[in-house]
Amino acid sequence: MVTVNAVKDVDGAKQWVFITLTVDGDECRYTTVQPWNTSGPVLSGQDLEDFCNGREDWFAVNILKSMYPGARYQDSAGDTDLEKFEQWITDGHTNTAFCSIAGHNNEQDCLDAGGKWTSEEILDKIDFVDSWSIKRVTAESDMKESIFYKKTPAQINNYIDANWTDFDDSKDTFKKVIKELRDLILRLGLED
Repeated sequence: MVTVNAVKDVDGAKQWVFITLTVDGDECRYTTVQPWNTSGPVLSGQDLEDFCNGREDWFAVNILKSMYPGARYQDSAGDTDLEKFEQWITDGHTNTAFCSIAGHNNEQDCLDAGGKWTSEEILDKIDFVDSWSIKRVTAESDMKESIFYKKTPAQINNYIDANWTDFDDSKDTFKKVIKELRDLILRLGLED
């Protein structure tokens, strides 16, 4: 069961959806975007709850991939990715040994055939990092690292003069895009 905790509009056509779900015994806070890869309507209420519950397995698999990076669970028993991942965990969260060349089941045969042998590996679970704060911190960091952070309009104009290319064959169009980005930074409160 997915719990929708909060929703934040992105641009009138998409929204951040902040959810909580239990994965591998841990309560995880996860962020998704709705509508997902579509131009459908922005959902609310029961429709949004149904959308999120319908994607619960997908959310859980992505969280498990974060908890067990590098997991090779795809060959485990199960009908869905989530069932396979959960079976892989139950079986000891172990990546089996394999050869980069099919048909070689031991290290010596693999190496003799010119393949690369990967030994068996038990993966330890890593705590899931709350994706609510990651989204915000990453967005702020990216903005602060950008060329527009703490720049005056004159500095931005100098950047445009020095760096514009034939963007839509119009320096004015490029200038408008840059100014829109700066305005967005200011509207989001990401500039100190």
